[in-house]
Amino acid sequence: MALQVGIVGLPNVGKSTLFNAVSNNAKAQASNYRFCTIDPNVGQVLSLMNGFVQKKLVNRSGAHLYKSLEGVESDAEKIRRLYLAILSRTPTAEELALMLDEFAARGDEGCRNVVSSLVTSSEFLFLQ
Repeated sequence: MALQVGIVGLPNVGKSTLFNAVSNNAKAQASNYRFCTIDPNVGQVLSLMNGFVQKKLVNRSGAHLYKSLEGVESDAEKIRRLYLAILSRTPTAEELALMLDEFAARGDEGCRNVVSSLVTSSEFLFLQ
């Protein structure tokens, strides 16, 4: 008995990636229709798996994580606290430099971007 499955959604949201990750079968194929991207994208799968965290933490300015940063003057200290809270470690020198650039370029939005990148990382998924 053959099984046919269809996943409907907006373009480039990870439908094919999710299908390929779930099926993990050489017999299952994702068809390449117009505007379809069938190459695996780890970021899309992690975003789907961490959607609850993204909604409750990243997109809520009143979240406890953001409140814990109030009064902290240094961007480097904010980044250090974010890493400790989310990944239970301090950032490497390279990570700190990248995140400081993001803070400098985008301000408060940069802070949300840093949080988003940490909770959609494979390291965060592993810690959960």
